[in-house]
Amino acid sequence: MNKPDWIIGLGSASALIGAWFWQKENAYASLTGNELASVLQWVGVSQVLVGVAVVLIGLEMRGKK
Repeated sequence: MNKPDWIIGLGSASALIGAWFWQKENAYASLTGNELASVLQWVGVSQVLVGVAVVLIGLEMRGKK
């Protein structure tokens, strides 16, 4: 497995973890009305965006070889 494939895999894992985190915090905020959970769900959204950016970087690196 070469370096771009590792980057794509780690970016995908990061995006999946971010989506899971967003889902859990969103459900908790809806259930309890907790304001901290309402704010923390945006951490999950940002993690998804960072993961997608890392995947795109890996795809760009793969295309240059």
